[in-house]
Amino acid sequence: MIVVNGFRTLWQSGSSLARIGVALLCSVFMIFSACKRDNQATRNDEASKPHNSSLSVVRIVPKWEDQAQFAGLYVAKEKGFFARREIDAEILPGGTELLAMPALNNGEADFAILHLLTVLKSPATQPQLVNLAQISQKSSLIIAARKDFGINKLVDLKYKRIGLWKGDYQEPSLIFNRKYHLEMDIINIDSSVNLLISGLVEAMNVMRYNELHQLYQAGMDEEDLLLFPFSELGLNIPEDGLYTTEQYYLANPDLCRDVADALMEGWLYAINNEEEALDIVLEVMRKNGLSANRPHQKWMLKEMKEVILARPGVFGSLEKNSFDETKSLLSEGGYSPSTISYERFYPYVKK
Repeated sequence: MIVVNGFRTLWQSGSSLARIGVALLCSVFMIFSACKRDNQATRNDEASKPHNSSLSVVRIVPKWEDQAQFAGLYVAKEKGFFARREIDAEILPGGTELLAMPALNNGEADFAILHLLTVLKSPATQPQLVNLAQISQKSSLIIAARKDFGINKLVDLKYKRIGLWKGDYQEPSLIFNRKYHLEMDIINIDSSVNLLISGLVEAMNVMRYNELHQLYQAGMDEEDLLLFPFSELGLNIPEDGLYTTEQYYLANPDLCRDVADALMEGWLYAINNEEEALDIVLEVMRKNGLSANRPHQKWMLKEMKEVILARPGVFGSLEKNSFDETKSLLSEGGYSPSTISYERFYPYVKK
């Protein structure tokens, strides 16, 4: 069991995360991590070593472009949390430049940050993936609808035009459409919020930590929109998690544990040191030629903190009820979920 999960019992000792003090927990976590050094002799050639170095090289790809959604990853690298565990972590560019799931499946990456639902609906022909750390603990997905099109309650979405992103986040919205018998007219979009702003669609899916704030920054007022949070509508599927292939995990169990520990330590540090974490995120974005909007990234980091700490007593762990509910929702939505057991999918289950 990795340190993140062993240290979960400390988290559970208080009635709320705020009262037990995330900063204290971060200190405890860092002490555990600094003292832990396991023999990694069983690592195979997949964990290659650079010339004249004892560090194990790993390649990690986030599922989208650099932004505060992945702050814990950048912080873990910048603050030396990977290096302290004798890991040289290469963070690959995500998004359209390198699709995370294919990169993991074909060996271009060793680890990926992916959506739980995406992994559990993967076809059996793809390599089996395992969850090493569940970063988010609640859904951030929302349907944002314009009230000026007569949308004042859920049923008013029926037959309306809705913009849905291609890829990972479309399936939950399609399940939503089917669950509530809305028969919406689906318009496929990429990542822009312009169709909703211009009125070419009456509703669209947004992430609370990202596109919702983009709408506000573009001039839409909160009172102009009616929000349908999936976390409150029976579709509370937690999203971001750290994954690798089962084959890689079985060959490198200690390395996998250490990568997960370092990542979650990075998130603890980011949560406790928000301005420093923002500086790190913005520097990564600038280096990679991305537009760096500090107010937007600050909003994103604040909202990521909320989803990471959404379940009192749970930090970085995949709970069985989340696993079961996601598979059930996939079945209800007409998809064929993976038949893998929870214990095999999440190898750090308490024994």
